[in-house]
Amino acid sequence: MTADREVTHLRDYYKKQCRAVGHTADLQQRVTEAVIDHITEEAQATHAAFGHGANGDGKPSTATPPNGDANKSAADAPVANDDDNFIEGIVAENDSDRTNGDKAARLPEQLYGCTLRSALCLSGGGIRSATFNLGILQGLARHGLLEKFDYLSTVSGGGFIGGWLTAWMHRQGTQQVVDELSRPPASPLESDPKPVHHLRTYSNYLSPQPGLLSADTWTLAATMLRNLLLTWLVFVPVMMAALVVPRLWAAFVLRPTFSPPDAMLWCSLIGSVAGVWALVYVGTSLPSAGRNGEESEDDPLEGSQRRFLVWCILPLMISAMAFVTYWARLNNPPGDHTWHEFVLFTEAITLSAWFITALYRFRHAKFTGRWFLVRLLVATVFIVLAQFITGCLLWYGATTFMSGAEPHKRLYATLAVPMILLVLAVGCALIAGFSSRFTKDDDREWWARGGAWVLIIVIMWSVAHLLVLFAPSLFESLGATVRAAWGRKELLWNDISWANWGQILGIVAGIVSGAITLFGGFSAKTPANENEAKNAGVGGKLLGVLTSLLAPLFLGFVVMLLSLATNVLLTAVDPTPPRDHAALIEATPFRYLLVALGLLALISVVMGSLINTNAFSLHFMWRTRIIRAYLGASRPRRNPNPFTGFDTYDNIQMYELRRQPDGVECPPIERPSNGDTQRPAHVPAPRKLFHIINIALNLAGGNKLEWQDRKAESFTISPFHAGSYWLGYRRSCRYGGLNEGISLGTAVAISGAFVSPNMGYMMTSPVVRFLMTLFNVRFGWWLGNPGAAGSGMGFVQRTLTRLGRPFNYRGVSPFELRAPLLPVRPIVEEALGLTNDQSPYVYLSDGGHFENLGLYEMVLRRCRFIVVSDATTDADYSFDSLAQSIRQIRVDLGVPIEVREMSIGRPVQNLKGKYCAVGRIRYSCVDRKASPPPPPENPRDPNYKRALALYQMEQALHEKQRGMTDEDFDGILIYVKASMIGDEPRDVLNYGRSNGSFPQEVIIDQWFSEAQFESYRALGSHIIDAICGGEQNNKIGLAAFARRARAHNQMNFDAFKEQINYAAFEKQFAQEMKNWAPDSYKQKVRKYLDETLK
Repeated sequence: MTADREVTHLRDYYKKQCRAVGHTADLQQRVTEAVIDHITEEAQATHAAFGHGANGDGKPSTATPPNGDANKSAADAPVANDDDNFIEGIVAENDSDRTNGDKAARLPEQLYGCTLRSALCLSGGGIRSATFNLGILQGLARHGLLEKFDYLSTVSGGGFIGGWLTAWMHRQGTQQVVDELSRPPASPLESDPKPVHHLRTYSNYLSPQPGLLSADTWTLAATMLRNLLLTWLVFVPVMMAALVVPRLWAAFVLRPTFSPPDAMLWCSLIGSVAGVWALVYVGTSLPSAGRNGEESEDDPLEGSQRRFLVWCILPLMISAMAFVTYWARLNNPPGDHTWHEFVLFTEAITLSAWFITALYRFRHAKFTGRWFLVRLLVATVFIVLAQFITGCLLWYGATTFMSGAEPHKRLYATLAVPMILLVLAVGCALIAGFSSRFTKDDDREWWARGGAWVLIIVIMWSVAHLLVLFAPSLFESLGATVRAAWGRKELLWNDISWANWGQILGIVAGIVSGAITLFGGFSAKTPANENEAKNAGVGGKLLGVLTSLLAPLFLGFVVMLLSLATNVLLTAVDPTPPRDHAALIEATPFRYLLVALGLLALISVVMGSLINTNAFSLHFMWRTRIIRAYLGASRPRRNPNPFTGFDTYDNIQMYELRRQPDGVECPPIERPSNGDTQRPAHVPAPRKLFHIINIALNLAGGNKLEWQDRKAESFTISPFHAGSYWLGYRRSCRYGGLNEGISLGTAVAISGAFVSPNMGYMMTSPVVRFLMTLFNVRFGWWLGNPGAAGSGMGFVQRTLTRLGRPFNYRGVSPFELRAPLLPVRPIVEEALGLTNDQSPYVYLSDGGHFENLGLYEMVLRRCRFIVVSDATTDADYSFDSLAQSIRQIRVDLGVPIEVREMSIGRPVQNLKGKYCAVGRIRYSCVDRKASPPPPPENPRDPNYKRALALYQMEQALHEKQRGMTDEDFDGILIYVKASMIGDEPRDVLNYGRSNGSFPQEVIIDQWFSEAQFESYRALGSHIIDAICGGEQNNKIGLAAFARRARAHNQMNFDAFKEQINYAAFEKQFAQEMKNWAPDSYKQKVRKYLDETLK
């Protein structure tokens, strides 16, 4: 099969998928073309499957064609020997009834639906996965299997060892790497190849020399503190600026900052206009008032929540704030105003909005039917009645609870606006209730969602103002006590009152709650969802409950501390500042607060433009250590800095790993001064094991409701492209780094996770997520959106481009940058859970947050032979990672995966367990066209052209697939799991007995001892030997590997020898009792015992 054939099939599949998800024509074309380009180049690079004319290094194959013509190359032959074995293995798996003649007669030209490509998937699991998969790679190399895989798909910890292998093959060639991994030790003093020995040396890759007095340990601590400080310089000013806003409102409403003679007139006018605007929006946006019940195609925000917030909630808040200011400025006593004034004023605003709405409906012919005048009259009466009640409630609240701002100024600024919003919400609820007999379900749902947003605003307003305006007062007396003691240079026990003790306990509680919250959000023991909560132990459940309960307390404590810091900032310019927090709130001029707000915003913008937040997250800290330990292992002429031990040139750019297609301009490669090159000229470029690094694109926000539980989508980085099937792809030589592209070390670091932050729980709990961002417990990476949103330039970029034109400065798009130019917005989005795939920048993190086996993307690429090595954390052997992968592949791609027998289980010593399971990938459920679809019937249908194109495509596929069966499409999945059955090497068994959780030790352990490292490596190597028949260095093909995997899963009679012996003895005893009388049998047994005991 040619690469063009593969691409044709995949193009048709992706076009169908684009239509199925309802993409618009432009988006469909863009996504489809991006995917086609991506798959085309991958197919050309990896089209070295068996018999396709290339070996592991891309050299022409010398296999003789099956037709016996030695003059033809294997590339010209329809089938090569290995390809026969491969097809035979697939047919043997999926159709055991076929004869050998039938198997041999099937030609690749008949296998249109399959790609015949293979993949090796290495799962996540931190250094445990990296070490276990090292043994897997060694075992595959010894049996001649490693170099036969077309794809290498890695996630998280599997990416560590995958990057190590890719870098080694890049520098020395695939065949050289396979030879070194498979050959016996060169000498007793060199038992491992140098790259493997390097991994042993850096098994503690984070701090190679652990210990309390080690410089490596203190370097980690110093780096974390430095990164925290730099992150705070960007994020804390934003938080403080946000906390100044309640002070601004209090100063505006409580102080006569703007009190000209006509100020009250302006307040009433603004409040009335804004209120009418909000009500008009409500009247014209109800589903019953929509444009034929449909959203506008020209305006995608028509009827959306964002539009509702901008055009309804915001004017409603402005109206409430204007009336609250009017009431605070009112000179007459509140008692002078009667209830009918409030009612008349409310009715005037409502009827004005109703009149405008009625004009809108008349203009758009929304009043139709015989009884529309009657309905209009009845609806008007109900609205007038509802607003009458609303006006009475406003009068009662204004005269009872808001009788002027003077008595309780801070309380007035805090609760006045929420009270008005709640009363208006009650009025809207009354309108919805009174008109329920004349409205539909859609209108009631619209009212309910609008009321929900009002409640959200009320709660957020109240909590923010209470924390800023009141909370710091709780610690004022303690501060006075401390200042008095500081003045006397002495602190007496009698100076500490009971109130001070309560405040001290409050501070201690805030600190303790913070420690528990950060630990709970960081720990892998915290259940991330309901399924994990069911399987969690008592400690994990308790930690989850404490984290949920204490996180809001700690957040309130942090807000209070920042509010006190704002007090210090405001009093720094005042020689005689008030010590009392309440007095400071009331006395601070409005202009001072504006200056403080602008200053904090300026600090945040300046610091954000100077500080690369990607470079100073925890992710970057361990990225450099991953590069040193894994990518630097195969570099023969390392020249590390003598002080730090790091070498910048250990890293490799992704685009260097493969020869780029013609016409792709790649940036120049920077070389070290010692003349070292990443790959010598005589080393052939590898073509097998095309590395796909799987990453998660986080979707805490966004409009993909069907993915609200995942909160992520797949994102991949390869030597050719970086991107997502749902967004599109960018060239790796341009993505994620101006004039350099993204590097292998960066991609591996993003795909992994430092220690094990429980990202699922962080993304589920907004409070925990906010706190983890604040304290720089951040493991993600912000890069440009590979889709259309990452192409445009923002305001800052456009300004820089205009200013740089005289200097030939070319503006760059977000997808070309290593980090956002202004990281303030991305960090705020990260903290508030607003990450999505539609912003200029996307938030990337551990690939295990989406799918932890690397299987998803290989099924997407239609690989027909896939080996998955699962070293994920699974102490209960519930196979959660496999189940999640199967579920997501079936939901997103429509491809079921069947694994009928699963004999893998907890570590045992009785030889009854298994190391692997064999499954079937049912590509035929999607790719095979059992029957042609019916043609579209209505040419007047607006979607007729799209339906006709889909019909023609489906019809063409059906014609091409005549005579083909499911087995021509389906693939094989061999699932290998880290487990023990009792025949492992003696040292591995000993380590397993000493460490009961082996081989499922907690992922948080990233500091491996020598015994730990060797036990995981030896276990992986032994598993491959056991599956391949127990003999080392016996070279086999992938088809033979599939057959031996199935044979491995058959019953092992050695495991049941003891039970068989006992059963035979029991059967013999019963038979003897039938043939002999009891007395005679007793004499026989007595005689036997006497002879035995002599």
